[in-house]
Amino acid sequence: MSFWSTLKLLFRKYFIAGLLVIMPLYGTFWILKTIVVGVDDMFFQFIPHALQPKAWFGFSVPGMGLVLTIPIILFVGVLTRVYLGKQLLRAGDWLLSQIPVGNAVYKGLKQLLQTLFGQESAKYSRVVLVEFPSKNQYAIAFVTGESTEMPEAMADDHFIRVYIPTAPNPTSGYLLMVKEEDVIPTSLTVDEASKLIISGGLVSGKSHG
Repeated sequence: MSFWSTLKLLFRKYFIAGLLVIMPLYGTFWILKTIVVGVDDMFFQFIPHALQPKAWFGFSVPGMGLVLTIPIILFVGVLTRVYLGKQLLRAGDWLLSQIPVGNAVYKGLKQLLQTLFGQESAKYSRVVLVEFPSKNQYAIAFVTGESTEMPEAMADDHFIRVYIPTAPNPTSGYLLMVKEEDVIPTSLTVDEASKLIISGGLVSGKSHG
């Protein structure tokens, strides 16, 4: 092998190795920076300029809006647990329901967040295997609940709703109604299954039991 071929091979080898280290770090930094800047901008647009850190210190303090937002979120969380807070939330829901476009956006976001982070998320945490799309081929699926949409002729069978995400983009996929007895339980958690799907199988989860 010639000198230039060897040099080219080594360059490619170490460049890719360095890229695999730097890109996740850069991606993580970029996402965190975007979140911090976004929350800061959103928070301080409601604060008078005279009370903002730049007016006090002469320069902006990155992350200050995020730090100040956390106690507000905690306060709202506590408020939702008491009677007065629940009444205020109901009033807010009713008010937003009167806005044609805002109503649809608000309800959609609220339902999505409750599904992902709320107490109802426990029933969405089961990961199973479903025979799909062909016989003897199996896909990872998330159980989203019991199916109540089946016709009366099939009422004797217990059907469940499962969501089969596509790889590497799990936000698109297929919703199936399948018999409970036709799914294969796994020991995968939602996080493990999500990593397996997003990585296209490169990041392996636990073996199913």
